[in-house]
Amino acid sequence: MKAKAKECQNCVHWVQYVDGKGAPIYGECRRFPPTSQRVPTQRERDMFPAFYEIVTNWPRLKITDWCDEFNPSK
Repeated sequence: MKAKAKECQNCVHWVQYVDGKGAPIYGECRRFPPTSQRVPTQRERDMFPAFYEIVTNWPRLKITDWCDEFNPSK
């Protein structure tokens, strides 16, 4: 049996998101808790370029990305 490649798509921490036709859109790594980032909203960029909102999410990655935390899915 051939071993799976050490890519995000083959990891237990990977969550794949697909469009309405089943084609992959992106994926998220759920190995660690989500992180918070400061990003401007479109409205704030237009009116007040210095204002930001806090967004909390998991890293979005391509299916072929990889890291040292890889844990093969079954």
